[in-house]
Amino acid sequence: MKRYPRELGKQIEHSILKEFERIRPLYYSSVTKGYAYEIVVKRFLREYFDSVLSFDDRVALLDADLKVLSVFTEKENEFDVVACYKNAVPCNVLTIEKMKFIPYDGCALVVEVAQTLTKKQVEDDIAKFSKLSKLVPNRNNPDAKRRFGTHLERPFSVLYPLRVLFYYDAKISDEVLSKILSNNVEFWDILVVIKSGFLVINANLPIVIKKKEPHPNFLLIKENAIMCMLHVIGESLVHPIAVNARKVIAKLIGF
Repeated sequence: MKRYPRELGKQIEHSILKEFERIRPLYYSSVTKGYAYEIVVKRFLREYFDSVLSFDDRVALLDADLKVLSVFTEKENEFDVVACYKNAVPCNVLTIEKMKFIPYDGCALVVEVAQTLTKKQVEDDIAKFSKLSKLVPNRNNPDAKRRFGTHLERPFSVLYPLRVLFYYDAKISDEVLSKILSNNVEFWDILVVIKSGFLVINANLPIVIKKKEPHPNFLLIKENAIMCMLHVIGESLVHPIAVNARKVIAKLIGF
């Protein structure tokens, strides 16, 4: 009986992975690759967080101070999958030729997606997140009072948008990956490799701090990794009455 919860956990993990593999061929092929895979990830995450988050793929972000215009080039300001709180106002600013411009103030997750985790891929993705950290909200300045006002206090809430690295498989050694993540620990929060069931969680997240994990930079999980990823994201979400993302509109119109 003591092993029952663990076995049940494995069954749930298998079921989640099976659902991902069911969705994957509906959109992804070796011909379409990139964009189609982003749709797979968006669809997968939406299955679990649709009640509180809205998901879009290939969107541009607009921070309240419009610093994004100097930090990113026009081509760089495109993120694979972005999740916003459903009660954010506004939820998007405008759409130009299928490209949505979303207020960064309303974001809960920013996800960079790739089929294969390689040294170059993860370095490029983290470099993009390092630029994102220059915008408010960020880890050092979540600007929570303005954005969330009154919100339900939760022990593991993360008040800035989580930065997630999402891969299907991997071609990189553990040593190389560990070095890259440790050297850039301030720029990412979660890394997952779906096929191998491999999850890395930044040690600065409240849910890891509470565990008092001995590793100084991250918590590595290889059992029930996908289920753990969904749990960490869920526990990290803020539950505000409303999310104020209006400042960017005032900035745009000079009000």
